[in-house]
Amino acid sequence: MSVTLKDITQENFEEMISLYVSQEQERFVASNLYTIAQMQFKKEKIAK
Repeated sequence: MSVTLKDITQENFEEMISLYVSQEQERFVASNLYTIAQMQFKKEKIAK
């Protein structure tokens, strides 16, 4: 499996927020939608 990090743009954010992890992995990471919302308040962070 390979992982590619990309900038979140207006063109790809809906595709990004539809990504998910398995139920067993949910406790390890926040949802993508939550992360995007959080970035609006923590400008020092960069989401990819």
